[in-house]
Amino acid sequence: MNERAPMSLGLSARRAATVFLLLLSTLAAGVRAEEATAPSAEAPPRLEIPEAARARPGFDVDRATEAYIALISPEARARSDAYFEGGYLLDLLDTLWFVGVALLLLSGGRAARLRDAVRRRVRRRLPGDFLIVAALVAATTICTLPFSIWTGWYREHAYGMSNETLGPSSSTGRRSSGSRSPSARC
Repeated sequence: MNERAPMSLGLSARRAATVFLLLLSTLAAGVRAEEATAPSAEAPPRLEIPEAARARPGFDVDRATEAYIALISPEARARSDAYFEGGYLLDLLDTLWFVGVALLLLSGGRAARLRDAVRRRVRRRLPGDFLIVAALVAATTICTLPFSIWTGWYREHAYGMSNETLGPSSSTGRRSSGSRSPSARC
């Protein structure tokens, strides 16, 4: 007679199930908290469609575009142009900043000293190479962080393009990064 013992979860499976349930309940509580603090449903602004932009036979894309642009105030247009034209200069400065950081890290034998120190401590080549790359990426990130924060947070606020904070958000209590990667900039 072959009787089977009732199935029992091992200790690691129980821990995994407990962690999963805790994570699930935390996420559910976060969703409920966000729903409770959601802004009231205000009517969205109405889209004004100029006569030249309405769909009809003989529709002209250029005329429609000009009609939409005519809706923008000259002050808003000048601000928009300054923001985007400044972005071109920032792309150049971002590249120059990164090249300067790379030269700083790679000149004077700094990278070679780092390599030698890692090779003395780590005998295997592949893990040592990963440590060297990780150290250089961390150093580059730290050195480029001020420029990234300036372009991605301060500049965005100066042009009224963001309402994010560098600290905890007042509505959710979560931290907001506040900065974008240079490649995400327009």
